[in-house]
Amino acid sequence: MSPLGPKQPRLQDPDYLRWLRRQKCACGCHLAPPCDAAHLRASSPEYNKPGPGIGQKPDDRWALPLKHQHHMDQHRFGNEVAWWKAHGVADPFALCLEYYRRYQERDRFHD
Repeated sequence: MSPLGPKQPRLQDPDYLRWLRRQKCACGCHLAPPCDAAHLRASSPEYNKPGPGIGQKPDDRWALPLKHQHHMDQHRFGNEVAWWKAHGVADPFALCLEYYRRYQERDRFHD
């Protein structure tokens, strides 16, 4: 246990990641799928999202669809939030939550 309390296990949703890979690229180019499920590693106190730590992925709800080349560019860029802003996405955290909401609503209507 850390001084901040027990570590929470990473929330995984493989069905969501499969759905995400079938969406258009979210970086503003809107290229057709397939896409990678690109996890947003940056932290955000506003969204109560901690950084995942070295060698760990964040919860799957913090992923967005990106064409493979854009995903690799995002990693090379270094500052994820700045990369998203450079591609016209002012708040990638809100966009992650919007995609996850759309997935959950879609799931509700297609059971």
